[in-house]
Amino acid sequence: RVRQILKNLSERYYLIILSNSSEKLVHEILAQLEIREFFIKILCGDKIPYPKPHPEAFVDVRERDIFVGNSFNKDLKIPKEKGAITILVSDIPHPEADFNIKKIYEISEVMSQIESEFFARWNCKKKAMCKNYFLRIT
Repeated sequence: RVRQILKNLSERYYLIILSNSSEKLVHEILAQLEIREFFIKILCGDKIPYPKPHPEAFVDVRERDIFVGNSFNKDLKIPKEKGAITILVSDIPHPEADFNIKKIYEISEVMSQIESEFFARWNCKKKAMCKNYFLRIT
Protein backbone atom coordinates (compact mmCIF):
# COMPACT_ATOMS: atom_id res chain seq x y z
CA ARG A 1 0.00 0.00 0.00
CA VAL A 2 2.81 2.47 0.88
CA ARG A 3 4.58 1.50 -2.34
CA GLN A 4 1.53 2.45 -4.43
CA ILE A 5 1.10 5.74 -2.58
CA LEU A 6 4.75 6.66 -3.19
CA LYS A 7 4.56 5.59 -6.82
CA ASN A 8 1.56 7.86 -7.36
CA LEU A 9 3.22 10.76 -5.55
CA SER A 10 6.50 10.33 -7.44
CA GLU A 11 4.62 10.79 -10.70
CA ARG A 12 3.59 14.28 -9.57
CA TYR A 13 6.34 15.38 -7.18
CA TYR A 14 10.06 15.04 -6.61
CA LEU A 15 10.35 12.98 -3.43
CA ILE A 16 13.22 13.59 -1.00
CA ILE A 17 14.03 12.06 2.37
CA LEU A 18 15.71 14.11 5.10
CA SER A 19 16.51 11.89 8.09
CA ASN A 20 18.67 12.12 11.18
CA SER A 21 19.19 8.35 10.95
CA SER A 22 22.33 6.88 9.41
CA GLU A 23 22.56 6.37 5.67
CA LYS A 24 23.00 2.63 6.19
CA LEU A 25 19.82 2.32 8.24
CA VAL A 26 17.73 4.47 5.89
CA HIS A 27 18.87 2.50 2.83
CA GLU A 28 18.18 -0.82 4.62
CA ILE A 29 14.63 0.28 5.43
CA LEU A 30 14.01 1.55 1.90
CA ALA A 31 15.35 -1.73 0.47
CA GLN A 32 13.15 -3.82 2.78
CA LEU A 33 10.09 -1.82 1.76
CA GLU A 34 11.20 -1.81 -1.90
CA ILE A 35 10.60 1.93 -2.23
CA ARG A 36 14.07 3.41 -2.89
CA GLU A 37 13.29 4.04 -6.55
CA PHE A 38 10.72 6.72 -5.74
CA PHE A 39 13.14 9.15 -4.11
CA ILE A 40 15.38 11.47 -6.10
CA LYS A 41 17.49 12.41 -3.07
CA ILE A 42 18.16 10.94 0.35
CA LEU A 43 19.88 13.10 2.97
CA CYS A 44 20.94 11.24 6.11
CA GLY A 45 22.18 12.31 9.53
CA ASP A 46 25.69 10.95 9.11
CA LYS A 47 26.11 12.71 5.75
CA ILE A 48 24.79 16.18 6.51
CA PRO A 49 26.70 18.69 8.67
CA TYR A 50 23.71 19.72 10.79
CA PRO A 51 20.91 17.40 11.94
CA LYS A 52 17.28 18.44 12.25
CA PRO A 53 16.04 20.68 13.76
CA HIS A 54 19.11 22.86 13.09
CA PRO A 55 18.16 25.57 10.54
CA GLU A 56 21.06 24.53 8.26
CA ALA A 57 19.44 21.12 7.79
CA PHE A 58 16.68 22.97 5.93
CA VAL A 59 18.86 25.31 3.88
CA ASP A 60 17.37 24.14 0.54
CA VAL A 61 13.75 24.61 1.58
CA ARG A 62 11.75 26.70 -0.84
CA GLU A 63 8.42 28.34 -0.43
CA ARG A 64 5.70 25.94 -1.62
CA ASP A 65 7.70 22.79 -0.89
CA ILE A 66 5.63 20.21 0.93
CA PHE A 67 7.07 18.66 4.09
CA VAL A 68 5.83 15.52 5.82
CA GLY A 69 7.08 14.68 9.31
CA ASN A 70 6.15 13.04 12.59
CA SER A 71 7.40 15.86 14.85
CA PHE A 72 6.32 19.44 14.25
CA ASN A 73 9.18 21.03 16.16
CA LYS A 74 11.91 18.82 14.71
CA ASP A 75 10.64 18.26 11.16
CA LEU A 76 8.19 20.98 10.22
CA LYS A 77 8.69 24.19 12.21
CA ILE A 78 11.51 25.66 10.12
CA PRO A 79 10.04 24.60 6.75
CA LYS A 80 6.74 26.21 7.82
CA GLU A 81 8.59 29.44 8.66
CA LYS A 82 10.13 29.36 5.17
CA GLY A 83 6.74 29.05 3.49
CA ALA A 84 6.49 25.30 2.98
CA ILE A 85 3.24 23.41 3.34
CA THR A 86 3.44 21.07 6.33
CA ILE A 87 1.81 17.71 6.95
CA LEU A 88 2.17 16.24 10.43
CA VAL A 89 1.74 12.46 10.79
CA SER A 90 0.94 11.95 14.47
CA ASP A 91 -1.79 10.84 16.84
CA ILE A 92 -1.50 14.29 18.43
CA PRO A 93 -2.34 17.14 16.05
CA HIS A 94 -0.33 20.37 16.12
CA PRO A 95 -2.18 23.65 15.57
CA GLU A 96 0.59 25.15 13.42
CA ALA A 97 0.74 22.26 10.93
CA ASP A 98 -1.15 22.94 7.72
CA PHE A 99 -2.49 19.39 7.78
CA ASN A 100 -2.62 16.77 10.53
CA ILE A 101 -3.05 13.08 9.73
CA LYS A 102 -2.78 10.02 11.94
CA LYS A 103 -1.45 7.55 9.36
CA ILE A 104 0.67 7.99 6.25
CA TYR A 105 -2.08 6.21 4.30
CA GLU A 106 -4.14 9.40 4.62
CA ILE A 107 -1.60 11.42 2.64
CA SER A 108 -3.31 10.91 -0.72
CA GLU A 109 -6.41 12.74 0.50
CA VAL A 110 -4.30 15.59 1.86
CA MET A 111 -2.35 15.88 -1.39
CA SER A 112 -5.63 16.13 -3.31
CA GLN A 113 -6.65 18.98 -1.00
CA ILE A 114 -3.29 20.69 -1.52
CA GLU A 115 -3.58 20.35 -5.27
CA SER A 116 -7.08 21.83 -5.34
CA GLU A 117 -6.54 24.58 -2.75
CA PHE A 118 -2.95 25.70 -3.21
CA PHE A 119 -2.18 24.93 -6.84
CA ALA A 120 -5.07 27.09 -8.01
CA ARG A 121 -3.58 30.02 -6.07
CA TRP A 122 -0.19 29.37 -7.64
CA ASN A 123 -1.59 29.36 -11.19
CA CYS A 124 -0.67 25.74 -11.69
CA LYS A 125 -3.11 24.81 -14.43
CA LYS A 126 -1.87 21.26 -14.97
CA LYS A 127 -0.45 18.92 -12.39
CA ALA A 128 2.47 18.11 -14.68
CA MET A 129 3.49 21.77 -14.60
CA CYS A 130 3.72 21.52 -10.82
CA LYS A 131 6.28 18.72 -10.77
CA ASN A 132 8.91 21.24 -9.70
CA TYR A 133 7.39 21.17 -6.21
CA PHE A 134 9.19 18.97 -3.74
CA LEU A 135 7.58 16.61 -1.31
CA ARG A 136 10.11 16.11 1.45
CA ILE A 137 9.63 13.31 3.91
CA THR A 138 11.43 14.02 7.16
